[in-house]
Amino acid sequence: MRITISLRPLEPLSLTPHYNEVLQGFIYNNMDRALARQIHDRGFTAGLRTFRFFTFSRLCGDARYDASAKRLVFAPGSTVSFQIASSQAELLSSLADSMLKAAEVRLGATPCAVREIAVPPPVPLRPGAVTVRAISGITAYSTDVQLNGRKRTRYYTPHDSAWPAQIVANLKRKALAAGWDPAVLETLDARVAPLRICSRDRKVTYYRDTVIEAWMGEYRLELPPTLLELALDTGLGSKNAQGFGMVEVIDA
Repeated sequence: MRITISLRPLEPLSLTPHYNEVLQGFIYNNMDRALARQIHDRGFTAGLRTFRFFTFSRLCGDARYDASAKRLVFAPGSTVSFQIASSQAELLSSLADSMLKAAEVRLGATPCAVREIAVPPPVPLRPGAVTVRAISGITAYSTDVQLNGRKRTRYYTPHDSAWPAQIVANLKRKALAAGWDPAVLETLDARVAPLRICSRDRKVTYYRDTVIEAWMGEYRLELPPTLLELALDTGLGSKNAQGFGMVEVIDA
C-alpha cells in the first residue's frame, strides 16, 4: 500500500540535495509517537537484520538549484510531493490522520500546508514478469572486515553478477521478518534483472556520515504476486527506511 503526500511550502523551502534524513524525520514526526518509536527502535527482525517495512520516493516539484549554497529551493505556494509505501497499513493510516488534522506541518524547518493526501489506484498483481521504475535509488552492498579490523563497504552496480542475488536475498529476508514460512520461501522462484540503466542513473547520497551509492532506472521483476506486493510495499534492496529502493510498476 502507498500514499502520495502533497505539501505547499508557506516559506521558501531550502534543502540540501541529500535530503533523505530530513524526509525520514518528517515521516517519523508525523505519525503516532508510540508507533514511531516501535518502528524506529524495534522494527521487524530476521536473524541479525532489522527492517522498518516502509520506503519513500524522492521529492517531486519545481525546484531551482542555488549553486552558491548548493541547495534545492522550492518557492512558497508551489507543490512538493512524495510517495511513501509500507506493508503496515497502521503506519500509513497514522501518518495520514495526523497530517490531515494538523494546521501545518514542518519539512525540515519550513512550515508547510498539507495540500493533499491521495491513495494511488492499486496495481493488479498476477504471475509473470513486470517492469518497474525506481523512484528512489536502489542500493545493494556487502561489508567486509579487513585485516586491520576496519570495515569496508562495497556497493554493487546493477551490472554486477552479484547484484540480482543480493536484491532477491534481501527481499526474502524481509519476508522472513514478516513471518513467512522459511520452507515456502525456499520453493519460490524469484528473479530481478536490470532492464534500462545508464550512467546518469547512478546516485551518490550522503546520509549523516555515510556515503550511499544507489541506482535509478528500470528493472524486470519475475516474482510470485505475494513477493511482488512485498517488494512494492517495502522497497527493493537495502536502506529502504532511509529513502532507498522504492519502485513503481510501469508495465504489468
